[in-house]
Amino acid sequence: MDESHALEVTGLLTELVSTQQAVLSADFDLDSVLGEVAAQACRLTRADAAVVEMLEGDELVYRAVAGSAQKLHGLRMNADTSLSGRSIRSGEILWCQDAGTDPRVDVGAARESGARSMVVVPLVHRRRGVGSLKVYSGRPHALGERELRIAQLLASVIASALVRVELLDRLSRASNTDRLTGLANRKAWDERAPRELQRAWRSGNPVSLALIDLDHFRAFNEAHGHAAGDTLLKSCAARWWDRVRSIDLLARLGGEEFGLLLPNCIAPDAVVAVDRMREATRDLRAISVGLAQWDMQEPLESLMLRADVALYKAKKFGRDRIEIADGPDPGPTADLSATPLDLE
Repeated sequence: MDESHALEVTGLLTELVSTQQAVLSADFDLDSVLGEVAAQACRLTRADAAVVEMLEGDELVYRAVAGSAQKLHGLRMNADTSLSGRSIRSGEILWCQDAGTDPRVDVGAARESGARSMVVVPLVHRRRGVGSLKVYSGRPHALGERELRIAQLLASVIASALVRVELLDRLSRASNTDRLTGLANRKAWDERAPRELQRAWRSGNPVSLALIDLDHFRAFNEAHGHAAGDTLLKSCAARWWDRVRSIDLLARLGGEEFGLLLPNCIAPDAVVAVDRMREATRDLRAISVGLAQWDMQEPLESLMLRADVALYKAKKFGRDRIEIADGPDPGPTADLSATPLDLE
């Protein structure tokens, strides 16, 4: 190996290591990682373009692009007829020297992207093909062994990124899920509920909020034991989950108290929705509910406080009922940090 070639290899390895380190150390965002890898693939292979294609059903989507492919971001191609699709299905790296004469290539798609020679490396996650890294040139016979190896190494960076995003997704779900019931927990509620109010404020759509409490749950626990109490909570949560909409936020806020946020729902409709939940668990345990409709400007703490007061009234007036909150206090709202009432 002559000195110039050795320097080139050393420089290439340095670039690849830098790319890997950037992926591992950055605030993780998969699209940013894919974009960085595509840019590096285009630069290091000296190809005209680089594309990260991801499978969506029977189509391949240009998820990240670099070089002359930048104008093609979001392009969808038939996975069954493309060289990339063939690579993903077989798990093999495919090398095309001339798209004009290679029978494996979809000539129309190659013409649209401007590809004459290309290297396609499958992206494999959990032993399943999920996409490909493709580098291509507008000239035939422009890509060789060197470019193939670079693409292969960069594809491994993407594979690492896919593993990491799966791990982060699992951790995120775990940190936002109540371990007993599988519902959203208080952390998820505190993060998502304000965003739902912001979305409603922008759209002008109504929002209702309900606080739900299992009646005499402490007495049930003392009589039957905590294991029976846990089973009761899980059973109620499972039945309620089957009766809420996909856009609703149902969370366990703590103990036997649950919260339900109903976007695009006025108070009378929310009463109907909550009453379905009451009926679903009537054979297990009666529940009391405090319900409030958002006034389109109060903070979440104020809305929850009004629902909390309504819940207190439901318990005071006999339990096993729904009480609708009064409107918000028209006075100053700067201090809304009142402690929720003890409703046990």
